[in-house]
This record gives sequence, C-alpha cells and structure tokens, in this order.
Amino acid sequence: MLGKQRDNRYIRNRGAEKSRDRQHKLDGMKRWYFHVVTEFLPAMLQIALVLLGCALSQYLWTINRMVAGVIVAVTLFGFAFHDITTITATFPKTAHS
Repeated sequence: MLGKQRDNRYIRNRGAEKSRDRQHKLDGMKRWYFHVVTEFLPAMLQIALVLLGCALSQYLWTINRMVAGVIVAVTLFGFAFHDITTITATFPKTAHS
C-alpha cells in the first residue's frame, strides 16, 4: 500500500517536482559559475596536451634523442597549427563578388 501511495504521489507531483529540481540545479550552476568551467575545458585539454608533449620529450631525451626529436617536432607542429588556425579564425571574412 505504501508503494502505491509513493507511486501515485510521484506521478501526481512529477511535473512540479521536476521543475523545482531543474531550477535548483540551474541555480547551483549559476552560483558555481559552471559556464566558465565548461568554456575553459577545451583550453585545459590543449594545455594538458602541450604539457604531455613537453614531459614526454624531456623523458625520452635521456633515453633516445632521435625519438625525443620526433616528439618535439610533433608537439611544435601541433602547437603552431593550433596557433595559426586560431589567429586566422579571428580575421574577418572577405566577401567575394
């Protein structure tokens, strides 16, 4: 009987409770500046990749300089490619007639 009451209460109040729950979550996301965190995630991933390349090349430098040179080259190429694509994306598009 208690299970049926709980189910009926859940079905009856589902819309209002869901709305309150969603609003509570939204208020918490605003309070903790969640949008800033989500916008910063791609930058953190890029920083992590650069740090991984630097650490890996430093580690491999003592083991095998040829392999470390390849890692340095790939890291520099990726960093340069990222910078070039970011800079060129900031230029306005010109209309061709």
